[in-house]
Amino acid sequence: MHIFYKNIKYYFHKIANFGVDPNIPYLSARKYKLINVVVFGASFFLLLFFFLNIFQEKYSLAVIDIILIILTPLFSMYLQHKKFHEFNILYISSVFPIYTFLVCIFWYDIFRQTEHILIPMSILPLFLFDGLKKNFQFALYVIVFFVLRYHSMIKSNGFFKVDTIHLIYLICFFIVYILVSYFKGDMIKFYKKIEESNKTKDKLFRIISHDLRSPFNSLLGTSDIQLKYIQNQDYERIENTSKAINLASKKIYDLTQSLLEWSLSQTEQIVVTKTKFSLNESIFKVIDICLITSKNKDVEIVFEPQFDIEVNLDYTMFQIVLRNIIMNSVKFSYRRQNIVVETSKEKNNIVIKVRDFGVGMDEEQLYNIFSPDKYKTTIGTEKEKGSGLGLLISKELIEKQGGAIQIQSKKGEGTLVTISFPIE
Repeated sequence: MHIFYKNIKYYFHKIANFGVDPNIPYLSARKYKLINVVVFGASFFLLLFFFLNIFQEKYSLAVIDIILIILTPLFSMYLQHKKFHEFNILYISSVFPIYTFLVCIFWYDIFRQTEHILIPMSILPLFLFDGLKKNFQFALYVIVFFVLRYHSMIKSNGFFKVDTIHLIYLICFFIVYILVSYFKGDMIKFYKKIEESNKTKDKLFRIISHDLRSPFNSLLGTSDIQLKYIQNQDYERIENTSKAINLASKKIYDLTQSLLEWSLSQTEQIVVTKTKFSLNESIFKVIDICLITSKNKDVEIVFEPQFDIEVNLDYTMFQIVLRNIIMNSVKFSYRRQNIVVETSKEKNNIVIKVRDFGVGMDEEQLYNIFSPDKYKTTIGTEKEKGSGLGLLISKELIEKQGGAIQIQSKKGEGTLVTISFPIE
């Protein structure tokens, strides 16, 4: 029995997924799978009615059943196979009220009352369409149903009248509309919530990996140098590199701890949590981490503040932003160059400028720098690799806090990155 159930489940899964690309968006895939399930169910019942009509010697209705099998399930499977999904949805949704109308008008059976199938089937347009198209398709089912009810009354009694049963039918349609619309809306809201949560997680992983990659690469580089000193038995340099590795490891550990704690506080979307902190102290902490990488290139990071101020920003986001910008400058600076960090007050904004004198960018690179589909990541002056995400991440985190970023650059002369935040 268990094996039988397992086989049924397997074949049902195959039918539901027939012609559905696994890479398409989840909500679209659900619609196409629903069409497959409906078409398979319709095929089963049409075959059942075919044999029933043959048994009852209603051959004209049996012929209609065969025609419907050819025009509905088989044609729908062809459309699904050819990936004409949207046309297939419109076709199947329209075919039920139209075919029901034609069958009931020309071959009406008082004992069968086929029009009643339209009440449960009115769920179909509510799931498959949105907005005006959904309402129009649903109204088609309701209108066809009542037209056929009044047609059957005329054929049976010679007249029609509005009866209590018609109000009950109308209430049934209303209940179907309200319940299905609510369920569908709730399902879409839940799906979008999950989608947003997944996007946030992906973004957090990108931020953490981007922030940790450079310090770890520098640490690995220092440890490689130490291995050479060990081979040469240069104990003085071994001691110096050991101290450097130990200090860098502690800094990277603190950075990792900080990023992980921050990521745990971000659930469904990245949320800004503002706190007051010293601007200069935060900048010095960022520079301290960046020195792990910059020292390996003999690049000096110069910051000589003229004033200090308490800013009201998301502390971790601010550090991620500034770290990305400075590390970008380190990446594109040549050996023994300087990177200058400056702060100033302009109107109601606090402004931080990071200037390097390295590779710089041409006009096309500068124009496309915040376009993820056009911007191509470039190799650093010492073949440092990158994902090209640093500035994109920074821009998003800056704007989330009401700030702005501006980049000026010239090929061969360097780059100036200016970020500003409102003083609160």
